[in-house]
Amino acid sequence: MGDTTKRIAGPERRRMIIDSARASFAELGYFGASTAAIAAGAGCSEAVLYRHFVSKAELLLAVMREIATGVVGDLDEPDEPDAGAVDAVDLLVRRAGEIHGTPKGRESIRLVTLAISAADEPGVRGALLEAFGFIRRTLIGLLAAGQASGSVRRDMPAEDLAWLWHGLLMAGGMRLSVDPDDRKAGVASAVRALAQLTRGGEF
Repeated sequence: MGDTTKRIAGPERRRMIIDSARASFAELGYFGASTAAIAAGAGCSEAVLYRHFVSKAELLLAVMREIATGVVGDLDEPDEPDAGAVDAVDLLVRRAGEIHGTPKGRESIRLVTLAISAADEPGVRGALLEAFGFIRRTLIGLLAAGQASGSVRRDMPAEDLAWLWHGLLMAGGMRLSVDPDDRKAGVASAVRALAQLTRGGEF
């Protein structure tokens, strides 16, 4: 009998494989997830999977790229085309709420944490460094634009402020991925405090 598997266009199949990989990594971790299970979740064979991704590490890289984009989203392309109109702090507070307050956002941070546990594996370290680098560059750019517009304090380098926001986005997501009840965690309160500090206020 011939192959009865439904033929799917390359981009759509690639999307299905990445979605399956994300779900498998989130549930089983990098080491526990197998390419066979990922392929099955995408409705294809391992041979088809390997036509799109040469290794499990490359699959993780694709997932990490999506997570990095999801963490900073369109912060590098704010709706206001005029840099003078950019309120970097409002954008960061809103993005923190999206990451910390949604299951997918918390899952993204959990996936990064799981990937870190496999950082010594070939290809994984590079995927993590690329993701972290993209997030950091985007945060620095946004905060620098905020300094130019006057919405962000200018007595601290944008690079240093970016570390504070990157750390809180990650740490808050990690805490809330364990227990999403922020009444106990106080992550939203920490975001408000950092927003005040970023604007130039005092605690």
